[in-house]
Amino acid sequence: MAASEVASSSAATASTHNAYIASLVPPTKEQFYEISQIQAEKEVENRRKMKEHKSLSTDPALPSDDQGQDAAARMIQKTFRGYRARREMDGYSINPTTRWVAAPRPSLEKHNRHLQALARTGERWG
Repeated sequence: MAASEVASSSAATASTHNAYIASLVPPTKEQFYEISQIQAEKEVENRRKMKEHKSLSTDPALPSDDQGQDAAARMIQKTFRGYRARREMDGYSINPTTRWVAAPRPSLEKHNRHLQALARTGERWG
């Protein structure tokens, strides 16, 4: 499309737009008043709905976001306590008094097995 075609197309669109704007008739004072009354009623209705929605969302009977998070945290803690109790019944508990003795135990056992294997090897070849 050439530049002259774009310019003539733009001019045609602008003249059509201007003709449309010129054909519009502004409302009368009575129509303005009716429109403003309808808009005011809708605004009051929207404010009432927003206030009602806000009061429902802050109703203490309904769980809020914080209450939901608290309930979830309690559920997680309860589940973990049950898990810990089952582990203690199976003999896998580590309490603070035995933690520093029990924590290095697996590595000590591995080290001892390694030393025993070396000793057995030395007995065979020695």
